Amino acid sequence: MRGVGEIWAAFARCELTDDDEVAVTFLPDSWELVSYPLVQIREVARLVLSAAPQCEELARQFVTAVRALPFQERTVSAVKHAATALIAGGFSWDQLHLWLTDEHFDVKRRDALAVLEAVRGIGATQL
Repeated sequence: MRGVGEIWAAFARCELTDDDEVAVTFLPDSWELVSYPLVQIREVARLVLSAAPQCEELARQFVTAVRALPFQERTVSAVKHAATALIAGGFSWDQLHLWLTDEHFDVKRRDALAVLEAVRGIGATQL
């Protein structure tokens, strides 16, 4: 077995240890996400820090607040509530929401694309 992607690498380094890092819920008919994985919350916090390093404590509190929720309760409204201090600290909800929901910032999507590239690289004869 060969590991691929940022999330796998974080688990391999024991930076991530719980399955709730990747757990989501979605609508069965449309596959639309209802709750967001903790890895995506961590990505939002990373982006906050890259834009405003002085907000390290607020970003940490944001991750801690979301992590305290059961994975199925990590909805957009719950994430927005957890981001109250970040919003009060000057981040717009629109920016945070973009980082949470836009495919360009989606960690699991990036990893899925990396898996497809790795499989493509293996070639059909090695499968």
